[in-house]
Amino acid sequence: MTFRTKIYLYTRESRRENGITVNAPADHPFASVWCRWKGAFGNQAIQAYEQGITDLATVTFRWSAYICGLLDGTCFVSKDGKMYEIITEPSDIDDARLCVEFKVRRWCSG
Repeated sequence: MTFRTKIYLYTRESRRENGITVNAPADHPFASVWCRWKGAFGNQAIQAYEQGITDLATVTFRWSAYICGLLDGTCFVSKDGKMYEIITEPSDIDDARLCVEFKVRRWCSG
């Protein structure tokens, strides 16, 4: 498996903006990793589009105890200046501690 795409991982923070509490990415990433970024296509893309998700991808990267200790389904991912939110819980593929995989969708604040 080849990892060619660099991403940044952020935790989720609650902030007050204009009197409203919003969930948003932290100001600084807790990690940067090289990953395999695979966009949705075929039936998966059609089903996502029907749910209003226009930008869906599967992310796979090498397992790390540090990253897996902080990463959960509430985190955000930044790729090429665009922010994505994790929509599935990160899973250790085959429980082998080799790779972690999860799905993301494009995040829009507000």
